[in-house]
Amino acid sequence: MLRQKRWTRANYTTPILKGAAALFPPTDFTSGKKTAVAKDVRGAERQVIEKQPMCIRMKDESPFMFAGLFSVWKDSEGKEFPSYTIITTIPNELVGEIHDRMPVILHKKNFEEWLDRNIKDTVSLKKLLLPYSAKEMQAYRVSTVVSSSRNDVPECIEPLEKK
Repeated sequence: MLRQKRWTRANYTTPILKGAAALFPPTDFTSGKKTAVAKDVRGAERQVIEKQPMCIRMKDESPFMFAGLFSVWKDSEGKEFPSYTIITTIPNELVGEIHDRMPVILHKKNFEEWLDRNIKDTVSLKKLLLPYSAKEMQAYRVSTVVSSSRNDVPECIEPLEKK
């Protein structure tokens, strides 16, 4: 699963907002890969599903841009609540081994088109919401430290040793 809480980590810079469309600049994202392991459960060995956190990023470790939407909601008293969402799509070959969806990562050439408030053709915009090339990305195991949004430490993205 994609952890929206982790997207508030210090490795993010200010989102780029223009109307309802937005770009969010991470350097990585995490998702849990489900694996079956044999465990002792009340004296009997059972197959248990565990999630191994995986860090997913560009091979060259460069930042990238998620496609998103931004809005400010007002309650009945006029208090504003900014909110955003990261748009997801079907996974590429790499992320598909980990999860059944992935965030939309836009190519630099598509930033202006995504943010252009004058484009009303949703069909052309939907064509931007494709899986990013797996050839440019990497995924590796990381510590379960990343599973808590309270942890903003280097261990969140450091690769685990292969055992």
